[in-house]
Amino acid sequence: MKSFVLAIVALATLSFASSVNAQAPQPNPVRLALAREILTANGGAQAAEAQLRAVFTSAANLSKGALTNADPKISEISQVVMQYMIEEEVKAIPELIDQTAAAYANNLSERELHDLLAWSTSPSGQAIRLKSPAIMQEVIATQGPLMKKMMAGATATAIEHACAQSRCSTEERRIITGLMQKAAPQS
Repeated sequence: MKSFVLAIVALATLSFASSVNAQAPQPNPVRLALAREILTANGGAQAAEAQLRAVFTSAANLSKGALTNADPKISEISQVVMQYMIEEEVKAIPELIDQTAAAYANNLSERELHDLLAWSTSPSGQAIRLKSPAIMQEVIATQGPLMKKMMAGATATAIEHACAQSRCSTEERRIITGLMQKAAPQS
């Protein structure tokens, strides 16, 4: 299920960025059990690992593209860093799944959880879960050029805004623009 995968990916992304361990309320045990069944029906740890690896592999490929003209050693180091991050996230999957189950249990009623479980285990729910990676791959492939175009415009606007606010010199603006162009993924 797309929402399960997105929840896992969001939690994984936040786990590196967050140093605060916010404690959610303890979920109702019945709802928690239903939430765990839903996550299992949607592929469980295997699906979460596959999705994490896909997300980090995409990020690694983007960073590799951004470093095409960089020192080969820098490019190699960035790939080692990315691989380490993948492996650390994979180790955290059981905890990420527990946190996702608790979030489902804390935010959905028992009836909603039963309905979601019924959907997740239905033939349509299972078919959609199996087709979701291909759908996401197609979406990313078809939206990539538009996103790059939008980001290029957003980057230029952001540089203009930042330089207006910081009173950049022409040389500083040129340097910042060059740095941003190097950091942007190449097509």
